[in-house]
Amino acid sequence: MAISRAAAKQKGRQFEQEVVDAIRVYFPALTDEDVRKVAASCSGSDVILSDHAKKIVPVNIEAKRRKSVGLIYDALDQAHKDNGLLDMVAVRADRRPALAVVRLDLFLDMLAALDAATLESIRERHT
Repeated sequence: MAISRAAAKQKGRQFEQEVVDAIRVYFPALTDEDVRKVAASCSGSDVILSDHAKKIVPVNIEAKRRKSVGLIYDALDQAHKDNGLLDMVAVRADRRPALAVVRLDLFLDMLAALDAATLESIRERHT
């Protein structure tokens, strides 16, 4: 049974809030004004970062909660081994760049571990 459009939008808004909350947990110096979800009628990134937050979390965030990403979870489960290494899935569509998929908490841990100079260097190379 398919869910209604309204229910799907609500699930999406809830996931956007989960992402905002996760960022606040990993970066407690950021305030509610620094990290917030976008209003439902706005276009662009789903998470709005203040100028201060962009220096700490220099990413544009589009949050997607979909049933159709199940194959990525299957691949992440397949990548998981209890050997102390981090789990990542590399995916690529035809004529598109490759993507690395990791759990949100892992990504935020990795981002939090970087110093400002390293973050700036990475940002300059990839924007």
